[in-house]
Amino acid sequence: MKAARLTTVRLEQSADIVRLREVALALTEVLKFGTFERTRTVTAVVELGRNAIEHGQKGRASFSLTEVKGRPALGVTVLDQGRGIPEDWLEGEGRVPSAAGLGLGLRGVQRIAERFEVETGNEGTRIDAAFLSSVPVRGDETLVHQATEALQHLHDADPAAALTEQNRELMESLADRDLLMKELHHRTGNNLALIVALIRMSKT
Repeated sequence: MKAARLTTVRLEQSADIVRLREVALALTEVLKFGTFERTRTVTAVVELGRNAIEHGQKGRASFSLTEVKGRPALGVTVLDQGRGIPEDWLEGEGRVPSAAGLGLGLRGVQRIAERFEVETGNEGTRIDAAFLSSVPVRGDETLVHQATEALQHLHDADPAAALTEQNRELMESLADRDLLMKELHHRTGNNLALIVALIRMSKT
């Protein structure tokens, strides 16, 4: 089964965790997770999101339908812009900090996930996790369609959240444009200064 990207949730403030939890609940239902598996998986996803906000400044979580051990699974990739995760947070006997007191920690998420891969450094962290249901489901286009429908239903049920997300994207686009214009003005000024210097040198 080829991985199919489903949706992305921005992680910038505590309110984003609510959306993250709703998406995780909807997708675990599509994948037929049992009650206990669903609770564990959603808790693990929320833990990753809280850590991205609390320790990684901000980030985003991307959901996908992927494959583990030849079976469809829920894939979650969390990216943040922090300064990296200390090695003892993932290995050894040291205590792993847990945001907002969930008590799970990254090692707890690692124990729950079927796949857990971490790339971390001074420019940020990428955590790629996958969660598997004990109930076999078919990994075909029907499953992708069901997941897409579930997310669309979630979107339609909360138009305020959709509007907030659109406004956020607009503000980010404006910020990117302003940054580009500042860089353009800076480079133009440098080029003009160079031209003036060359003209002065040619007159001496």
